[in-house]
Amino acid sequence: MANQYCTKYHANYNFFDVIDSEEKAYWLGFIAADGTVPKVREPNSFCVNIRLANKDFHHLEKFKKNLNSNHIVRTRKVTKVGLVNGTFDVAEYCVYNTQLAKSILNYNIRPKGSMRMPNLEDNTRHFIRGYFDGDGSFSFGEKIQTSFVAESKQFLEDIQLHFKEKLVV
Repeated sequence: MANQYCTKYHANYNFFDVIDSEEKAYWLGFIAADGTVPKVREPNSFCVNIRLANKDFHHLEKFKKNLNSNHIVRTRKVTKVGLVNGTFDVAEYCVYNTQLAKSILNYNIRPKGSMRMPNLEDNTRHFIRGYFDGDGSFSFGEKIQTSFVAESKQFLEDIQLHFKEKLVV
């Protein structure tokens, strides 16, 4: 397994097994927005990866601290071609651990339009806050507006339903 049993690095690999705190729900939402959980070279081996603009390096350090981890937050240059072209400085945090990755996948954190909002009961709002920090925005004009970006229409409808259920008229 890729780095699965490496003793050089450690973290609380069971962090996402049970979402029972604001911090866990927040980071799960943030990973849903800005993270990936890809398979790696070894069969049935996964990693958790978050890549942000270099100016947000400190945010990855906060996640690292919450995970009680000594994995390294790295900075590097990446070249993008497509909608936005250019070379960018990024901060990247990657933890190669199948247990951590599968715990995240158990909450339906999936790419490409198939994600659903997990049922986190009292911690759902913290999940949404984490997701908003990753893929949300405010705009100010005649009205203050918020928006979420997601590839899953169902996920956005889940968020909308959550707000409707919590709305006090």
